[in-house]
Amino acid sequence: MSLCIRHKRGSSMVESCIVMCLLCMVLFGILQASQIVTSRNIINYASIATARAATVGLDAEMVNTVTHYATIPTAGRMVNPDSKNFHGILPAGKRVGELWDEALSTSNSPRFEQADYEVGVSEAFHRADYPRTVLDYENWAPGGEAEIHSDYDKNDYDEEILTITLSQKVPLTFPLARAMFPHLPLIDVMQDGEPVKYPGKQIDSTSRIENHARFYLKD
Repeated sequence: MSLCIRHKRGSSMVESCIVMCLLCMVLFGILQASQIVTSRNIINYASIATARAATVGLDAEMVNTVTHYATIPTAGRMVNPDSKNFHGILPAGKRVGELWDEALSTSNSPRFEQADYEVGVSEAFHRADYPRTVLDYENWAPGGEAEIHSDYDKNDYDEEILTITLSQKVPLTFPLARAMFPHLPLIDVMQDGEPVKYPGKQIDSTSRIENHARFYLKD
Protein backbone atom coordinates (compact mmCIF):
# COMPACT_ATOMS: atom_id res chain seq x y z
CA MET A 1 0.00 0.00 0.00
CA SER A 2 2.77 2.47 0.96
CA LEU A 3 4.66 1.58 -2.24
CA CYS A 4 1.58 2.43 -4.30
CA ILE A 5 1.20 5.79 -2.55
CA ARG A 6 4.87 6.67 -3.16
CA HIS A 7 4.46 5.70 -6.82
CA LYS A 8 1.44 7.98 -7.18
CA ARG A 9 3.30 10.86 -5.51
CA GLY A 10 6.21 10.40 -7.88
CA SER A 11 3.88 10.35 -10.89
CA SER A 12 2.14 13.51 -9.69
CA MET A 13 5.48 15.29 -9.35
CA VAL A 14 6.52 14.32 -12.88
CA GLU A 15 3.16 15.38 -14.29
CA SER A 16 3.36 18.72 -12.43
CA CYS A 17 6.82 19.39 -13.87
CA ILE A 18 5.59 18.67 -17.40
CA VAL A 19 2.59 20.96 -16.95
CA MET A 20 4.76 23.75 -15.52
CA CYS A 21 7.16 23.47 -18.46
CA LEU A 22 4.28 23.75 -20.90
CA LEU A 23 2.84 26.73 -19.03
CA CYS A 24 6.26 28.45 -19.09
CA MET A 25 6.48 27.90 -22.84
CA VAL A 26 3.03 29.43 -23.31
CA LEU A 27 3.91 32.40 -21.06
CA PHE A 28 7.24 33.08 -22.79
CA GLY A 29 5.54 32.69 -26.17
CA ILE A 30 2.95 35.33 -25.27
CA LEU A 31 5.66 37.69 -24.00
CA GLN A 32 7.77 37.16 -27.12
CA ALA A 33 4.80 37.73 -29.43
CA SER A 34 4.03 40.92 -27.49
CA GLN A 35 7.61 42.10 -28.05
CA ILE A 36 7.27 41.52 -31.80
CA VAL A 37 4.00 43.47 -31.98
CA THR A 38 5.45 46.30 -29.88
CA SER A 39 8.59 46.44 -32.01
CA ARG A 40 6.49 46.64 -35.16
CA ASN A 41 4.52 49.57 -33.75
CA ILE A 42 7.73 51.35 -32.70
CA ILE A 43 9.32 50.95 -36.14
CA ASN A 44 6.10 52.10 -37.82
CA TYR A 45 6.19 55.25 -35.68
CA ALA A 46 9.90 55.73 -36.36
CA SER A 47 9.38 55.58 -40.13
CA ILE A 48 6.80 58.37 -39.83
CA ALA A 49 9.15 60.45 -37.63
CA THR A 50 12.00 59.89 -40.10
CA ALA A 51 9.85 60.93 -43.05
CA ARG A 52 8.73 64.10 -41.25
CA ALA A 53 12.35 64.96 -40.41
CA ALA A 54 13.32 64.51 -44.06
CA THR A 55 10.46 66.52 -45.49
CA VAL A 56 11.35 69.64 -43.48
CA GLY A 57 14.86 69.57 -44.92
CA LEU A 58 17.00 68.19 -42.09
CA ASP A 59 20.36 66.90 -43.27
CA ALA A 60 21.13 63.20 -43.54
CA GLU A 61 22.93 62.98 -40.18
CA MET A 62 20.06 64.62 -38.33
CA VAL A 63 17.52 62.38 -40.08
CA ASN A 64 19.59 59.37 -39.02
CA THR A 65 19.65 60.69 -35.44
CA VAL A 66 15.86 61.01 -35.46
CA THR A 67 15.57 57.42 -36.73
CA HIS A 68 17.74 56.10 -33.92
CA TYR A 69 16.10 58.18 -31.20
CA ALA A 70 12.63 57.00 -32.26
CA THR A 71 13.70 53.35 -32.12
CA ILE A 72 15.39 53.39 -28.71
CA PRO A 73 12.82 50.86 -27.36
CA THR A 74 14.14 48.29 -29.87
CA ALA A 75 17.82 49.19 -29.33
CA GLY A 76 18.57 46.67 -26.58
CA ARG A 77 20.43 47.39 -23.35
CA MET A 78 21.78 50.87 -22.67
CA VAL A 79 25.53 51.40 -22.85
CA ASN A 80 25.55 55.19 -22.31
CA PRO A 81 24.94 57.34 -20.32
CA ASP A 82 26.12 56.53 -16.83
CA SER A 83 26.46 58.86 -13.88
CA LYS A 84 29.83 60.33 -14.93
CA ASN A 85 28.66 61.57 -18.34
CA PHE A 86 26.16 64.28 -17.46
CA HIS A 87 27.33 66.27 -14.45
CA GLY A 88 25.87 69.42 -16.03
CA ILE A 89 22.42 67.85 -16.38
CA LEU A 90 22.27 65.38 -13.53
CA PRO A 91 20.87 66.98 -10.36
CA ALA A 92 23.59 67.42 -7.74
CA GLY A 93 24.10 64.48 -5.42
CA LYS A 94 22.01 62.09 -7.51
CA ARG A 95 23.19 59.03 -9.40
CA VAL A 96 21.33 57.56 -12.37
CA GLY A 97 20.11 54.59 -10.34
CA GLU A 98 18.83 56.86 -7.58
CA LEU A 99 16.97 58.94 -10.14
CA TRP A 100 15.27 55.89 -11.59
CA ASP A 101 14.20 54.78 -8.12
CA GLU A 102 12.84 58.25 -7.50
CA ALA A 103 11.04 58.31 -10.84
CA LEU A 104 9.32 55.00 -10.08
CA SER A 105 8.31 56.02 -6.58
CA THR A 106 4.56 56.48 -6.11
CA SER A 107 5.19 59.36 -3.70
CA ASN A 108 6.37 61.72 -6.47
CA SER A 109 4.29 64.33 -8.19
CA PRO A 110 3.94 64.06 -12.01
CA ARG A 111 6.90 66.43 -12.44
CA PHE A 112 10.17 65.13 -11.01
CA GLU A 113 13.91 65.53 -11.48
CA GLN A 114 14.13 62.45 -13.69
CA ALA A 115 11.99 64.21 -16.30
CA ASP A 116 14.34 67.20 -16.41
CA TYR A 117 17.30 64.85 -16.69
CA GLU A 118 15.78 62.89 -19.59
CA VAL A 119 14.84 66.08 -21.46
CA GLY A 120 18.44 67.27 -21.10
CA VAL A 121 19.80 63.96 -22.42
CA SER A 122 17.36 64.08 -25.36
CA GLU A 123 18.40 67.60 -26.34
CA ALA A 124 22.09 66.76 -26.00
CA PHE A 125 21.60 63.68 -28.20
CA HIS A 126 20.03 65.69 -31.01
CA ARG A 127 22.61 68.49 -30.82
CA ALA A 128 25.73 66.32 -30.56
CA ASP A 129 28.16 65.89 -33.44
CA TYR A 130 28.69 62.33 -32.20
CA PRO A 131 25.28 61.33 -30.76
CA ARG A 132 26.39 57.92 -29.52
CA THR A 133 28.68 59.55 -26.99
CA VAL A 134 25.45 60.81 -25.42
CA LEU A 135 23.14 57.81 -25.86
CA ASP A 136 24.30 54.40 -26.96
CA TYR A 137 22.71 50.96 -27.00
CA GLU A 138 23.97 47.46 -27.66
CA ASN A 139 21.95 46.92 -30.84
CA TRP A 140 23.69 49.95 -32.39
CA ALA A 141 27.14 48.49 -31.80
CA PRO A 142 29.39 47.69 -34.80
CA GLY A 143 29.55 43.98 -35.49
CA GLY A 144 25.94 43.31 -34.53
CA GLU A 145 23.03 42.64 -36.88
CA ALA A 146 20.23 44.25 -34.87
CA GLU A 147 20.88 47.82 -36.05
CA ILE A 148 18.04 49.93 -37.46
CA HIS A 149 18.54 50.78 -41.16
CA SER A 150 16.96 53.45 -43.34
CA ASP A 151 16.95 53.76 -47.13
CA TYR A 152 16.76 57.56 -46.86
CA ASP A 153 18.80 59.30 -49.55
CA LYS A 154 19.39 63.05 -49.42
CA ASN A 155 19.28 63.08 -53.22
CA ASP A 156 15.55 62.41 -53.03
CA TYR A 157 14.87 66.12 -52.36
CA ASP A 158 13.60 66.54 -55.91
CA GLU A 159 10.92 63.88 -55.51
CA GLU A 160 7.34 65.07 -55.08
CA ILE A 161 6.65 62.27 -52.59
CA LEU A 162 9.30 61.05 -50.18
CA THR A 163 9.24 57.29 -49.56
CA ILE A 164 11.30 56.08 -46.63
CA THR A 165 11.63 52.49 -45.44
CA LEU A 166 13.09 51.44 -42.10
CA SER A 167 14.16 47.87 -41.45
CA GLN A 168 15.48 46.07 -38.41
CA LYS A 169 16.20 42.50 -37.40
CA VAL A 170 14.71 42.58 -33.92
CA PRO A 171 16.38 40.00 -31.65
CA LEU A 172 14.02 37.69 -29.78
CA THR A 173 15.69 37.45 -26.39
CA PHE A 174 13.11 35.73 -24.20
CA PRO A 175 13.91 32.22 -22.94
CA LEU A 176 13.00 29.37 -25.35
CA ALA A 177 12.80 31.79 -28.31
CA ARG A 178 14.88 29.44 -30.47
CA ALA A 179 12.51 26.57 -29.77
CA MET A 180 9.40 28.67 -30.40
CA PHE A 181 10.68 30.36 -33.57
CA PRO A 182 12.93 27.73 -35.24
CA HIS A 183 12.23 29.17 -38.72
CA LEU A 184 13.86 32.51 -37.92
CA PRO A 185 17.57 32.99 -38.76
CA LEU A 186 20.04 33.53 -35.94
CA ILE A 187 21.66 36.96 -35.82
CA ASP A 188 24.61 38.37 -33.87
CA VAL A 189 23.65 40.72 -31.04
CA MET A 190 26.43 42.51 -29.18
CA GLN A 191 26.40 42.01 -25.41
CA ASP A 192 29.30 43.26 -23.30
CA GLY A 193 31.32 43.63 -26.48
CA GLU A 194 30.79 40.02 -27.61
CA PRO A 195 28.35 38.68 -30.25
CA VAL A 196 25.56 36.45 -28.96
CA LYS A 197 23.20 34.49 -31.22
CA TYR A 198 19.45 35.16 -31.06
CA PRO A 199 16.60 34.55 -33.51
CA GLY A 200 16.03 37.76 -35.49
CA LYS A 201 12.60 38.89 -36.67
CA GLN A 202 12.84 41.11 -39.76
CA ILE A 203 10.49 44.10 -39.47
CA ASP A 204 10.06 46.67 -42.25
CA SER A 205 7.99 49.84 -42.31
CA THR A 206 7.47 52.29 -45.16
CA SER A 207 6.12 55.84 -44.89
CA ARG A 208 5.26 58.24 -47.71
CA ILE A 209 4.94 61.98 -47.24
CA GLU A 210 4.68 65.05 -49.43
CA ASN A 211 8.16 66.46 -49.93
CA HIS A 212 8.09 70.09 -48.76
CA ALA A 213 11.90 70.35 -48.75
CA ARG A 214 12.06 70.45 -52.54
CA PHE A 215 10.54 73.94 -52.55
CA TYR A 216 13.27 75.60 -50.50
CA LEU A 217 16.37 73.40 -50.82
CA LYS A 218 17.22 74.24 -54.40
CA ASP A 219 20.83 74.89 -55.43
